[in-house]
Amino acid sequence: MLAVPVLKRLRNRVIKRGANGPLDPLLPAPLVDALPLCRKHGDDFAAFVSGRRAPGVDEVRPEFLKALDVVGLSWLTRLCSIAWTSGAVPLDWQTGVVVPLFKKGDRRVCSNYRGITLLSLPGKVYSGVLERRVRRIVEPRIQEEQCGFRPGRGTVDQLYTLCRILEGAWEFAQPVHMCFVDLEKAFDRVPRGVLWGVLREYGVSDPLIRAVRSLYDRCQSLVRIAGYKSDLFPVRVGLRQGCPLSPILFIIFMDRISRHSQGVEGVRFGDLRIGSLLFADDVVLMASSDRDLQLSLDRFAAECEAVGMRISTSKSESNRKREECTLRVGDEILPQVEEFKYLGVLFTSEGRMEREIDRRIGAASAVMRTLHGSVVVKRELSRKAKLSIYQSIYVPALTYGHELWVMTERTRSRVQAAEMSFLRRVAGLSLRDRVRSSVIREELGVDPLLLRVERSQMRWLGHLVRMPPGRLPGEVFRARPTGRRRRGRPRTRWRDYVSRLAWERLGIPQEELAEVAGEREVWLPCLGCCPRDPTPDKRKKMDGWMDSIGAPGVDEVRPEFLKALDVVGLSWLTRLCSIAWTSGAVPLDWQTGVVVPLFKKGDRRVCSNYRGITLLSLPGKVYSGVLERRVRRIVEPRIQEEQCGFRPGRGTVDQLYTLCRILEGAWEFAQPVHMCFVDLEKAFDRVPRGVLWGVLREYGVSDPLIRAVRSLYDRCQSLVRIAGYKSDLFPVRVGLRQGCPLSPILFIIFMDRISRHSQGVEGVRFGDLRIGSLLFADDVVLMASSDRDLQLSLDRFAAECEAVGMRISTSKSESMVLNRKREDCTLRVGDEILPQVEEFKYLGVLFTSEGRMEREIDRRIGAASAVMRTLHGSVVVKRELSRKAKLSIYQSIYVPALTYGHELWVMTERTRSRVQAAEMSFLRRVAGLSLRDRVRSSVIREELGVDPLLLRVERSQMRWLGHLVRMPPGRLPGEVFRARPTGRRPRGRPRTRWRDYVSRLAWERLGIPQEELAEVAGEREVWASLLRLLPPRPDPG
Repeated sequence: MLAVPVLKRLRNRVIKRGANGPLDPLLPAPLVDALPLCRKHGDDFAAFVSGRRAPGVDEVRPEFLKALDVVGLSWLTRLCSIAWTSGAVPLDWQTGVVVPLFKKGDRRVCSNYRGITLLSLPGKVYSGVLERRVRRIVEPRIQEEQCGFRPGRGTVDQLYTLCRILEGAWEFAQPVHMCFVDLEKAFDRVPRGVLWGVLREYGVSDPLIRAVRSLYDRCQSLVRIAGYKSDLFPVRVGLRQGCPLSPILFIIFMDRISRHSQGVEGVRFGDLRIGSLLFADDVVLMASSDRDLQLSLDRFAAECEAVGMRISTSKSESNRKREECTLRVGDEILPQVEEFKYLGVLFTSEGRMEREIDRRIGAASAVMRTLHGSVVVKRELSRKAKLSIYQSIYVPALTYGHELWVMTERTRSRVQAAEMSFLRRVAGLSLRDRVRSSVIREELGVDPLLLRVERSQMRWLGHLVRMPPGRLPGEVFRARPTGRRRRGRPRTRWRDYVSRLAWERLGIPQEELAEVAGEREVWLPCLGCCPRDPTPDKRKKMDGWMDSIGAPGVDEVRPEFLKALDVVGLSWLTRLCSIAWTSGAVPLDWQTGVVVPLFKKGDRRVCSNYRGITLLSLPGKVYSGVLERRVRRIVEPRIQEEQCGFRPGRGTVDQLYTLCRILEGAWEFAQPVHMCFVDLEKAFDRVPRGVLWGVLREYGVSDPLIRAVRSLYDRCQSLVRIAGYKSDLFPVRVGLRQGCPLSPILFIIFMDRISRHSQGVEGVRFGDLRIGSLLFADDVVLMASSDRDLQLSLDRFAAECEAVGMRISTSKSESMVLNRKREDCTLRVGDEILPQVEEFKYLGVLFTSEGRMEREIDRRIGAASAVMRTLHGSVVVKRELSRKAKLSIYQSIYVPALTYGHELWVMTERTRSRVQAAEMSFLRRVAGLSLRDRVRSSVIREELGVDPLLLRVERSQMRWLGHLVRMPPGRLPGEVFRARPTGRRPRGRPRTRWRDYVSRLAWERLGIPQEELAEVAGEREVWASLLRLLPPRPDPG
């Protein structure tokens, strides 16, 4: 309960500073006084407050934030929202507590201390929200030369880039002049007035700048030593240490200096010209001559001077290769050195890494000497503790920057000797015992350090190969420096070294290396990135992937065979796929399908009562999966938003919500919507392959990739297997292969092309949008505002289908009209008239001509009752089955049947009670009770350990709301959610819109008002935490 007074004090301070609106409706005083700290939710908020451990001046500790329940979290969200809208934050959020930490030397000298600043934890939560918003805006605008504090980038990126430049320059005898620039206390000198202008330059909006400035308006600090606190003093310059916002603000500021100081100087590397590298304030300027470097340095110094920064001439140095390089900053000459440490790695004027490897071995020896008596040979410490220290301290000291190493036999033996020096002592042995290194490692359960180094080097190679265009390390990796090579034996380049490593260790030749390393899912297993004995979680994930590729095909290669492959087997499989790619031909077994007929219902002697599934070769499906990922990367951006089938991040709910929202808006404003639900006859099996290859070319797929896809269809054939007997082989010349990972993406490309070519000006107007069709694979809905427009749209769609050999099924296609007045809609396909219906099932959800969802909810309850009747005797009341098994069936069969599509429901008291009755109908029987026992529903759920189904529905509805709010521009469900349909509402009480229903739900259940809902739901971590802690409604009975 210690958090309550602090939270109340913060709350009062915000309100006193004139924040918009009181908090009393959200959090009444009695509720504040009784604010609970729930232990069971302690871990839910842990990830959000991790790394923010020490409290600030307000003494709010991490455990207080971790223990907040849904009321406390909604209060904290409200507090941040008030700070955003008012542009003012509590003074405690602007106050830092400086704690000096002793480094070394005389304790009476202030310079021997380093100060750390502790900030308010609620303030850091708010700063984190602002940081994510600022980063989303500025990240695309920051130059590639800057790698500090950026996601997906690190020191290795800059170190590799610099190492590769020096390597290429040495190979072709090109001089590289460098200046390693150090700025004096750069973080603490950033002028805030200039910074706000820089943010505006980078596209940050004024409200967001105002929110950032609010953390600095009255920024102040105090010093705390041994429990005593100094007086407060203002801090008017620099960024706040320890604030989540400061890193992104700092790299924007440094990027602006770098951008304004750029010129034509730099180092030529292939087609690239590189003039600087930055990692936060660690700057390297480069040029091909000392004159150019001086010009570059002058401009950089002038830009720094203009914004109040200063270059430290005592710490900045120039590096050159056997040439004088006299650089000046003002009147001072920078020292010239033969070697320099950049980001912790030693670079020499000769561009060799041997000195750095020797230095790392020396650093590891120093660590060994420090730890020897207190850790390594201390008998009171367990082996496990010693090995933990070995992994966390000794190995990083020895191997930092090892991704860049070019290992020789000498360096290998020296690294191995340094490794075994520690491990022998941990095992209680010495060299005199003459125990082999492999035996010691096996006894200790430690992988060889050289294996770790080689894996990491090849993992970095794969990362470079897969790096998207524009990323500097990837561009430098792919670039080819030109010039005349110096005489004599050339040095081994890093690329050649790693290529030879891949050949020696994996058997992958250099010409195929880029192809194999470019597939992450193939490359990582080849490296054996999992431990020798994979952890249960990793093994489960691997097994799940293998299980998902199904039963064996004609070659009888089973999933367990693939699971059991070691690195040699995986490299063989990789080699096989690579041969198939380069030759444009695959084994015949990969093109052969085994059709197994499965009985549905009816007379077993009638073939149409069977459904055939096709089993394909599993190694062939692995190859198809590789091709699928390559095809998808190319075509995914080109597919229309109207198509949601077989696409990542999309599902049936996207299309169902879009259609539901259109019908809801049309009914509200009395706008008619004419719809045609189109069914294609055996669409998957009728795709003409000749046309498909042309469609792939239209969508930008390259000829080599099309050739690889075609190789799976060149001699496509099948056989039928029944009761162990096999038919003769027969050719399959049309349609896509069932069960092939490639088929879904090929099919939606084909359908998207039909849809795109049949588009016209018809459609339904919804706000600023015009929507003419919705597709989920081959489930098509055409829409228009009149039957005439819909007929035109249907004619074009039918013509496009006919042109490519597809056919509309007139017996299964139907039309429906949403209108307040009954209206006929006569649609024709050729000479046949499509039936008009009052309700239609689309993607498993029932839509009616009145646009209501009540019929669908009733249908779902009926479907759940049918499931109950089916399972009643065999599962629900069967005593031989355990409760756990019954509840598993409840969760996996009964609940999905009852709640499918519940994200779209608008719940009334009647529907709530009916859904709850359907839920308890199953659970009471599982508990062995009936209504006569008069046991409350909450007691039954608590006994069975089951959450209320209505709680699950409400969480899911609000989760979908958050997904819509965060959906990027262009995504159709998000655009429909944000659109505002126009028109004149008819008289009478309007229906409750889904948006209003969910907004009211958020207010009733979370205390978040509608005007702040978008802001809160837009922060994924906050929203997810609120929903996880959502309590169940009080049980009426």
